[in-house]
This record gives sequence, C-alpha cells and structure tokens, in this order.
Amino acid sequence: MMLALQDYKDTKAGGGGNKLLGAIAGVSTSTSGPAYTKVYEGMYLLQFSKDGKLVRNYTVALDQKNKKGFMNKSPMTADNFPAGSYVIESKDGKSVNWVMKMVKAIDKDRDSYTGWNSTTTTTTYTPLYSIQYGQIDLTSGTSSEFKTLGDDEKNKFYLLDRYNMVRIGDYLYFFSETEKSDKLLVSRLKIGE
Repeated sequence: MMLALQDYKDTKAGGGGNKLLGAIAGVSTSTSGPAYTKVYEGMYLLQFSKDGKLVRNYTVALDQKNKKGFMNKSPMTADNFPAGSYVIESKDGKSVNWVMKMVKAIDKDRDSYTGWNSTTTTTTYTPLYSIQYGQIDLTSGTSSEFKTLGDDEKNKFYLLDRYNMVRIGDYLYFFSETEKSDKLLVSRLKIGE
C-alpha cells in the first residue's frame, strides 16, 4: 500500500477573506488584496507492508519555489498551490511510476470592457501545470532521477487545461502547450514495465 502527501508551511500572511474559497483551495483573501497563506514544499510517498507497517518513505523536493509568470507581478507564486500525484504499479509489482502534477508558472490575463461611461478591467491569474515523474524500485528502495516533462525543449510547455493525459496500453501521453498556445508538445511515458 502507498500513500502520497505534501508538506506545507503556513506563512501567517493575510487574514479574513472568503472562508469558502479558503476551505476549498487553502487560499485566504483580505480587503487589501489576496494573501496566499500556504507554501507547499516536498512530496512524500509512504510505502506500507501488508500488515500496515511503514516500510519506506520516499521524498521529492519540487522545483516550484517562487515561480511566477514572465514579468507579470502575480500576487501568488507556484508554491502557493498544492501538487497532486498518483502511482502506477508495474505489471510485476516490483516498481511504481510516481507521477506528480505541479504548478510551474502563473499566467496573467487582462480583459477590458468599455461601457457607456466606464471601463472595467479584469485581471486573472491562472496556474500553469507540468508533470514531474520518476520510477521507484520497491524491492531495493531506490529511485530513478525525477524529470519534468518538456524541460529539454527550447520553449516552456504547460499542460493543457482539460484533456491533458490519456493512457494507451503501457504508455501515458501528456499534452502540453506554450504560454502563447502556438506550439503543442505530446510527451510519452512508458509505465508498463
């Protein structure tokens, strides 16, 4: 049995704000602007024996510290958002692929509407996600080097908002695009070994 979780620290910034939003996303806002009170750090994967005893603790330090969008002065950073993860067991049960979805940057979008006697401008900040992955040998307790999809490309690629992964046979396919949405990257990860 495996259990994945993420460590965070509370920065004690801000206060008040939308309690429902805070309960859902771990975000707190105030009247002077948003304050993001949690800074998410490493991911932990705990391996338990069949009788429930802890066998090993695997740790990955995520590279999402203070990453913003390109010069957009976002009020939040990538480490204000929790990462998600899942494990895929090999056919022989001797290893798992640990796949983590994490925020790598923040995109800024500004829309303006000019009415009869006023102009309304709305600024939206959106987290941009990527995949970090590695393989863990459950017998020896060793792991491969963890890599980030698309890091070896000339451009920065981020997962599509929707329909960004599909499993076909022994492969996971991930669909990413650049911030400008002018290039598409299809990445393939073998998981069936």
